[in-house]
Amino acid sequence: MKFNNHKNLAGKHAIFTASKPSWLNYSEDAFKDAYWRATAATRGTDLHNYAEQAIRLKQRQPNCEKTLCMHINDAIKYDMSPEVVLYHSENFYGTADAIRYFEKERVLRIHDLKTGTGKVHPEQLKVYAALFCLEYYKDPYKMSFILQIYQNDEIMDIPCSSEEVDHIMQVIKMGDTIVSSIKED
Repeated sequence: MKFNNHKNLAGKHAIFTASKPSWLNYSEDAFKDAYWRATAATRGTDLHNYAEQAIRLKQRQPNCEKTLCMHINDAIKYDMSPEVVLYHSENFYGTADAIRYFEKERVLRIHDLKTGTGKVHPEQLKVYAALFCLEYYKDPYKMSFILQIYQNDEIMDIPCSSEEVDHIMQVIKMGDTIVSSIKED
């Protein structure tokens, strides 16, 4: 028998796969919930791409208390740069959704857009701050930090001290040394 060729599906997985047949007992609502959960990452990427373009083009959104609109409008308000890679090494880097360093005031502002409803990890923004300090040779003790997470139509302020950023910088340096030595062997 000659089987049909499905090259376009190589390496992909169906949302409702035979290897996880729990969906056999799903209700209509359970199918809907499973679909939205499975496609959340793609929607999140699309929303981040939209936000990046809107911020770059300085296209303000309607004044409303919706996560995406607040993130875009605030980034434009503070003249922030969207989707900035903060790089220490090939082992340690990340992309800040919106960032600006106010040189004169020595204030680093970082905003993070969360499009899902899951638990957030505020440490992520502190890691971005540490990566910024490492890449641009900034002393965290000579600056302050404004870190905010935009999620579920709210803005969450993340308290951050210079000591926390310095600690993360030291962990990054140590981890990079260890991983780099392993790669050399």
